Amino acid sequence: MAPPADLIIKKPYDMKKLIQLALASMIVLTACKKTEMMPAPQQSAETASAARPSFTAKALKNEAANNYCVSKGNNTAHGYINKVSMETINNLSGNNGGYGNFTGMSASLQKAATYTVELTPGFVQGAAYFEYWTVYIDYNQDGIFEANEIVAKGHAAIRINKSFAIPSAAKNGPTRMRVQMQEGAQQTDPCAIYTYGEVEDYTVNIVTSL
Repeated sequence: MAPPADLIIKKPYDMKKLIQLALASMIVLTACKKTEMMPAPQQSAETASAARPSFTAKALKNEAANNYCVSKGNNTAHGYINKVSMETINNLSGNNGGYGNFTGMSASLQKAATYTVELTPGFVQGAAYFEYWTVYIDYNQDGIFEANEIVAKGHAAIRINKSFAIPSAAKNGPTRMRVQMQEGAQQTDPCAIYTYGEVEDYTVNIVTSL
């Protein structure tokens, strides 16, 4: 039987050209096969971690950003902060030698709501001195206590109560409250180190609703 017309070779083979074409095809096929078998490039663990910051990394970043200045009293002979009370904070701390870090204690405060902080001095030898109080809350959480973040001021030789409202513009989340007590004069520097008195730091959590 005669072969189909489209298979009839109408001119002799060019063997050299066919061999060259066959070799070229093999090279292309081999290259394609290698490309398919090569695994996709993988990020190293360090690179992947850097690309997707973990919760811990974010927490460390926030902690570094809020590296608050130091404030303390050098001498508590004329009084110390004996008690701070506000919502779930009810701390009878006693004499801490000029500074107490109580940031592990916290209270949730709602925006636009009003709260009262109760401040009680203590005295080493029983003699009462006039103590001046300044309370700050870092509302914008920038690590700086500013003049417009003073929430309470007052002075007395006994306990005082001061009320304040949480501004609606305050940033949500945990932030620091600083309580300064100085004997004899109002302290206006949130980073002051002064002679007589004490400082305590707390955490407050600003929320839209409770």
